[in-house]
Amino acid sequence: MAILVAFLTAIFYLPLDLLLTIITLITSRKLQGIISYIPFLLSYLFGLSYIYLNLYYVVYIIPFYSIVAIALQSFNPNEVPLNYVEYMYSYYHGTSVSAVPFSVGLGIISVLVWTIVLTLVALPLFRRLYYKPSEEGRII
Repeated sequence: MAILVAFLTAIFYLPLDLLLTIITLITSRKLQGIISYIPFLLSYLFGLSYIYLNLYYVVYIIPFYSIVAIALQSFNPNEVPLNYVEYMYSYYHGTSVSAVPFSVGLGIISVLVWTIVLTLVALPLFRRLYYKPSEEGRII
């Protein structure tokens, strides 16, 4: 299951990085440093929000959540709940709550759909690429 998480993460980040690189080349190469941090920041923002916020079914819509939930499922022998905060609250307070389990199949489909969408958005942008001298990317 951990290999599946690594594979899904790789196939999701490739089109995301491709799209951000094309946006960098279309706009300005001076923004390359800022744009390169966008996937890193989104990963932390959405990954930690899955653990600390009640998101319910939004987990399936945003691929960062699905990747985190599938990663948790790969290292946890029990089912990972859809609402992780409620599950942890009941665990630490000793109460019993019936948590809705996270569906790994829907999470995989979510990541694959986002991969296809990002690829389809990036492909037409290839036609807008044109040569820019490398001096434009230098920061003085």
